[in-house]
Amino acid sequence: MIRQVICYLSCVSFVFGMQPDEWAVFSTANSGLPDNQINAIAVDSGSTIWFGTTRGLARYNGRSWSVFDTTNSNIPSSVIHSLFADEKGVFVGTDRGLGIFDGVKWKRIDSAGTLFTSKLIKGVVKDKAGNYYAASEHEVVKFNSSLQPVDTLEFIGTLQSLVIDGSDNLWVGDFNHGDFNGIVWKYDGVRLTNYRLREYPDLISSFPYALAVDEKNTVWMGTGGTPGGRLVRIGGSGLDIYTSMNSGLPQGAIRSLGIDRATLWIASGGGLVSLNGTIWTVFTASNSPLPENHVIAIAIDKFHNKWIGTLTGGAAVYNEGGIVTSHGRAEEGPAGFTLYPNYPNPFNGSTTIRYSLAAPAHITLHVVNVLGEVVAEVQQGMADRGDHRIVFSPVDIRAASANPSPGHLTSGVYFIRMLAREAGGAAAFIRILKMVYIK
Repeated sequence: MIRQVICYLSCVSFVFGMQPDEWAVFSTANSGLPDNQINAIAVDSGSTIWFGTTRGLARYNGRSWSVFDTTNSNIPSSVIHSLFADEKGVFVGTDRGLGIFDGVKWKRIDSAGTLFTSKLIKGVVKDKAGNYYAASEHEVVKFNSSLQPVDTLEFIGTLQSLVIDGSDNLWVGDFNHGDFNGIVWKYDGVRLTNYRLREYPDLISSFPYALAVDEKNTVWMGTGGTPGGRLVRIGGSGLDIYTSMNSGLPQGAIRSLGIDRATLWIASGGGLVSLNGTIWTVFTASNSPLPENHVIAIAIDKFHNKWIGTLTGGAAVYNEGGIVTSHGRAEEGPAGFTLYPNYPNPFNGSTTIRYSLAAPAHITLHVVNVLGEVVAEVQQGMADRGDHRIVFSPVDIRAASANPSPGHLTSGVYFIRMLAREAGGAAAFIRILKMVYIK
């Protein structure tokens, strides 16, 4: 049974106003990330964030970065496809096998190559009894709490995703290239049942890329493929299918899902999306600091920070209540760089923009509109360590590409966007503040 989910435009919220500490953006230019393609993200028990890239594993503790690759560690490969973290360490799925890092040493699983027919590890999950399930392209291997293999489930197609629900059922997303058919399997420890996606018109030729379980033990699936991205809620009486035509979901494949209390977070090719009840919110590179629209990974920590990975733009973190780390609320950027609220705000003639630097840095200071378009360049170049104040007046701004002509800003909401980067690319940050111009 298919229940089409109808949501009119009033259900969709596009985000235009952010507080200064709601977002932070990381890339190879301003952080320790070894690559800007973020395939996977995991958060360990100590709130350390792990990023899986095509050039190694990055660890970020809120203050400093470390990178592990084949040149400096026993990681199976620098090309990382999946991550899972618990008290044993971080489980790293690569294109050459599975490795576990406990913070001191690495352990390779199946170094002899006898458990998996494919070395590409698509994911790891854990049940309530402490058993682990690791998926390669064609099988799921069950390990006990001592990481000894105890069972294997074999599949004909290519595995895409897996998750454990609240009843310890294992769900597996599979795609059979032979008949171009996606399948979602449910394994209760005894038998396998499935949903064949080709039986649903909106899901024909869909890849089940992502699976997640919410606080009500409902299973959610994100897809991609020929019909485009679909969000699917799997219920006892059938599937609820959300598309860009019947909901606030943008177009683009869904690669990852996350749950934060009652909100479902969706990593899609059209941006970062949240669904809370019937309310959709879409974050894009045009209406937020998201570095690009092609989001492929998401993980949520205990502070409700949403850690976001993109295809080519690096990573970001977002928290609607303000970013919080194990070191406290993020009131300042890295290395003590700070952008302060402009004053006065709202303003008519002019307003003062103030920032402080803990070290000399290259500053890019722009005013942007609600579409993310630059309407004024306030500062571009090196600035010394210390406190800085700039008087901004719309009547004498330098014209930018999106601005019709100097002095012609209309009344409305704008944002101060600041990028600061120390020499060598270290300790950089992006901050955005809202200001209101009354002409």
